[in-house]
Amino acid sequence: KSLTKITGEIFVNQAFADMLGYTREELTLRTWQSITPPEEVEWVQKHLDELLTSEADSTRIIKRYFHKKGSIIWADVSVAIQRDASGNPMNFITTIVDITAQKHSEEALRHSHDLMKYIIEHNRSAIAVHDKNLNYIYVSQRYLQDYNVKETDVIGKHHYEVFPDLPQKWRDVHQRALHGEIMSAEDDPYYRDDGTMEWTRWECRPWYEAEGSIGGIIIYTEVITKRKQMEQALRESEERLRLAVESAQ
Repeated sequence: KSLTKITGEIFVNQAFADMLGYTREELTLRTWQSITPPEEVEWVQKHLDELLTSEADSTRIIKRYFHKKGSIIWADVSVAIQRDASGNPMNFITTIVDITAQKHSEEALRHSHDLMKYIIEHNRSAIAVHDKNLNYIYVSQRYLQDYNVKETDVIGKHHYEVFPDLPQKWRDVHQRALHGEIMSAEDDPYYRDDGTMEWTRWECRPWYEAEGSIGGIIIYTEVITKRKQMEQALRESEERLRLAVESAQ
């Protein structure tokens, strides 16, 4: 905890001094502004000014402090105003909780999330990740391109909203995957409502939450129509050659 005068001087307990690596005597020679990153001073002061001019008794903010060694300490700060008998503001009573470890964990998780999103979005394979309600969580650019998805942003949308003509057999596959099965196919035709057909190779598998429950499904797909057409053309060419050789004989 700390007691802060309206003019900025601070008087702290030992726990606050330890948190920032100072002695209590060293901190009495400082103001809260001097141990706060410069870009946050105006923002924090605005909160304090609002507390002074309003009828509220307290406010709560997340702010940073400078440690004596130069590192940043994140804190959950609750500020209560102390007034005299006439109601004039005297001091701020501040309770500070060190949340540095929590913020680092959040930043690491956010980085991991962003990295995973980047990898999936730019993967050369077609990948879609859905939650257990079949809403999109991640999707690769290749997936959007291969299946001619016109939506500019499918994240959060239901899979069947994006693909209303999805065959029932694949809907059944999704339900089986949500119950723990892993399924795949090497040469699977996909007929769309507009009459077109694509050959696909795919795998559908569940993904799991940290506690072990199924959180959704991952779909890996590859459109292999061009390859199938080339194989068919090769077979037809070989057949024409065979017939030509037999005719010549």
